[in-house]
Amino acid sequence: EEVKKSPSANLTSSLAGRLPGVIIRQTQGELGYDDPLIRIRGVGTWRDANPLIIIDGIERSGLGRLDPNDIESITVLKDASAAIYGVRAANGVILVTTKRGKEGKPAFSFTYNHGLFQPTRIPEMMDAPTFAKVANENAEFKGRTNLPYTEEEIAIITADTSNRYPNTDWIDEVLEPYSIQKRYNLASSGGTENIRYFVSFGSLQQDPIFKNSIADYTQYNVRSNIDFKVNKYLSVSLDVAGRIENRTRDILGSTTTWVNTLNGSPVEHAVWPNGEYAPGRGFQSPLFLDKMGYHKQEDRPIETKAFFDFKFPFIQGLGMDGSFYADYSNRFRKVWEIPWEFTTWDAATDTYETDMTDTEISLEEYVSRHSAYTYNLRLKYNRSFN
Repeated sequence: EEVKKSPSANLTSSLAGRLPGVIIRQTQGELGYDDPLIRIRGVGTWRDANPLIIIDGIERSGLGRLDPNDIESITVLKDASAAIYGVRAANGVILVTTKRGKEGKPAFSFTYNHGLFQPTRIPEMMDAPTFAKVANENAEFKGRTNLPYTEEEIAIITADTSNRYPNTDWIDEVLEPYSIQKRYNLASSGGTENIRYFVSFGSLQQDPIFKNSIADYTQYNVRSNIDFKVNKYLSVSLDVAGRIENRTRDILGSTTTWVNTLNGSPVEHAVWPNGEYAPGRGFQSPLFLDKMGYHKQEDRPIETKAFFDFKFPFIQGLGMDGSFYADYSNRFRKVWEIPWEFTTWDAATDTYETDMTDTEISLEEYVSRHSAYTYNLRLKYNRSFN
C-alpha cells in the first residue's frame, strides 16, 4: 500500500525513504533506463555491491519494472536475518511477494494514474549580453588585448536587433515544460475452497522531456497466480507473469543531449528567424533529435512457476513439496543512424543555405535469447510426540 502511493514509474524508486537502512540513489532519468542504485547499509563487497533480489521465491531481475499493484509485500533482510541465503546475501536481500487470490466472491479493481513530471532543478544560464561581457572579462584576465566582443557588438546584442547576435535560451528551446506519464491496472481476484486466483493486466507509458525527441517507454504486463486444492493430500500452484517492454531512445542519448543544451551559446541561433533549425555546436543541435535516426529495444521476459505440496496419506507428518521455475527472455535491438539537414546563414549576403552532415547511414540489429530453469524437490517430516 505504501509503494502504490508513489507515482514513480520505477518500483525501485518508490522504495526511497520507506525502508530503514536502504539507500536508493537515482543516477539517471532516461526513459526505460532509470533503474536506481540500491544499497543496504552501505557497501559490503567489492565490485558488485547490489542486494540479492528474490521475487516469489527465486532470484530474478527486473525489480523496477514490476507493477506496484501486483505486490503483496516487500521485505528487506539485513545482517544475520539474511544469512540463510549465504554469501550472496552479503549486501542484503530484498524479498518480493506478489498477490494471490483469497476465498470469496470475485473482486475487481481498476487503478489509473496520470502524472506530469519535470526536472527537479534547472540551472539558470547567462543571457547573451552577460555572456559577451563575461567572455571579454575572461580574455582580459588571460592578458589578451583582442577581445571577443567590441562595445558596439555588445550594444547590438543588448538591443537584440541583429540576426547575427541572438539571445537564445537553449533550455527553453529544448525542454518541454513538463512530460506526461500514464499508468493503469485492472485486476481480479477471488475463489472457492478448492481454487483461488489473482489475475491482473497493466500498462505504463512515458513521454520524453526533450522537444523533438522520439524517446519513449511503453510497458504492458500481465500476471496470473492460481492455487488449486486437488484433494486433502495435494495442492498445486501455477504462476505466469510476462511483460512487453518497448524502449526508444535518441541516437545521442539523454546525457549528450542535456550536455549539448547546457553548452549551447546564447549568442548562437537555435532557430533562424525563417523558422529553420541552426546547426548548433558540432552540428548536433538538440533540436535535431527526430532527424538523426533511433535506437529501439524490445524486451519480452516471461516468468513461470509450478509448485506442489503433497502429504503422504499413510504416514502422519511425512510430506513432499517441489517447485519448477522457468524464465525466458527475448531481446531485440535496432540502431538506425542517418545524416540530417541543417540551415546556415551567410551574414555577407543575408541568405540561408541548406547543408547536410557527413554522417554515414548505418543499421545494426541484435537478437538475444535467454532461458533459466530451477528445480527444487524436498522431502519433509513434521510431527510432535506427546
